[in-house]
Amino acid sequence: MYGQCGCPLVTRPPVCPYMTAPGSKRLKRHAQRSCKLDGQCPSGSSCCTHACHNTKICTPVSSTSTPIPRPRKVKVSVIMTSGCSDSHTFFKKYLVPFTSALEDHLELDLIPYGKVNQNGGCQFGQGDCLGNWLVSCGIRHLRGGQVAHLAFTTCLTHHTHILASTNFTAIIAVAAQCTGGAPEVVEQVYRCAVTVEGYSLFQEAGRRQQQLAPSLTSVPTVALDGEVVIRGSGEMKYLPKLLCERLKEVASAQIYCQRALTVLQ
Repeated sequence: MYGQCGCPLVTRPPVCPYMTAPGSKRLKRHAQRSCKLDGQCPSGSSCCTHACHNTKICTPVSSTSTPIPRPRKVKVSVIMTSGCSDSHTFFKKYLVPFTSALEDHLELDLIPYGKVNQNGGCQFGQGDCLGNWLVSCGIRHLRGGQVAHLAFTTCLTHHTHILASTNFTAIIAVAAQCTGGAPEVVEQVYRCAVTVEGYSLFQEAGRRQQQLAPSLTSVPTVALDGEVVIRGSGEMKYLPKLLCERLKEVASAQIYCQRALTVLQ
């Protein structure tokens, strides 16, 4: 058992080897150092009263101290497809503001796949598929973390009229503008999107979608911590309330939530 500052609690009379054991002088030289204040002890030790001689020595602090809890995080999984204007609306109106304000409490999981047919075609055609590949490639290669990934995706999905076409040159050009990065980053995203790397990421997104929502009816479909809570554009407005309920124990999140929910009402 440990008392204040991690010092061991004495529950029975101690045996004092320094005065009784053979070679006591040699043992004393290797004993814990005497002290008066914690600042005189090495890291990981506290200045505690020695039960034998009513002096103070540096004593290792308990390793069983209560760990500092990690901040609460909600995993937000979004099934989307690049050519769908509802996906862009959801990002711009709801997900971007919350992620910008509460990044430390949200773990984004964008799943660019959507309603793919039996032949592997995307809902809005080949341009939609290329856009989905670009989203996955942006997540893999863009620097800046999930805020940067979401910004890229929101920018790209703004151009739904291009993504619904087969003008692949225009789609790649828009993606390059949306990266806002160095030429080498643009090159990495491009090479990913037009090679087997992009196709593999697209297939992986399909597997994640299947696990989360085997019977997809519309996009965007959103899950919080693995539980599907939003199915389609008609339910997008519920995201702020659902997120805030899951972060109700986080004081900093509640401050933002109170303001955001008032504005969105």
